[in-house]
Amino acid sequence: MKQRLVITILLGALAGLLVSFWPVQAAQSSTTTYFMHGYGSSARAEHQMTTYLTAHGASNTIVRVNVDRKGHAVLVGHVAKNAHHPLVEVNFADSRNTDFHQDGRWLKAAIEVGQRATKTKQINLIGHSMGNLTTLAYLNDYRQQADLPPVRHLVMLAGGLFPGMKAELTSELTKNLPAHLTVLNVYSTADQRVPNAASRRLRPLFKSRAASYREVKLTGLSHSQLHESRRVDRLLLHFLFD
Repeated sequence: MKQRLVITILLGALAGLLVSFWPVQAAQSSTTTYFMHGYGSSARAEHQMTTYLTAHGASNTIVRVNVDRKGHAVLVGHVAKNAHHPLVEVNFADSRNTDFHQDGRWLKAAIEVGQRATKTKQINLIGHSMGNLTTLAYLNDYRQQADLPPVRHLVMLAGGLFPGMKAELTSELTKNLPAHLTVLNVYSTADQRVPNAASRRLRPLFKSRAASYREVKLTGLSHSQLHESRRVDRLLLHFLFD
């Protein structure tokens, strides 16, 4: 009887250790995903996507990083030790700034603040509309900075390059893409703001140079609906977390 009691206590202690250590291991193997809104928008445009991903088990954490007009970034929310694949909604106070390299610096500030909380080894970037130019500027200007985590997945929603923009915005990126970068470019035939031709101009930047490049043309979704669509949500879920 005493021997059986000792075995029961030992098994209980072992189970307790497994429960206490498992969340930390999950956090260490996670990837943080940063969402970047477009011109004149805010983190509200990102919330549909983040809530869908958490509702479908891809993540258990949503936080926000607010970046003020001087580029100072502040984390809003808490990242627990058992955070798995944290999702970060980036919010620019000046969402109408068209100096894309400055936008890239602001995104860098947001990522630095986010990474101090999440401590993950790699990140994903998702941009909508002008948010894609922010993510491109970030990659172009900071992809080789050793203290920043490597970008694993890049998602471009309603993104595009207009004539004359590629050389100025991606001058360094064209020479050396981040290793293992996979790219998803999603656009819609009903987008009245970014022509499909501009979205397809992203193809030469990544095709045959990224680890993988996938282009998805949807129908019937307006410019804003590309961040408010279950079809897009499902694409994100499978592309980022399968």
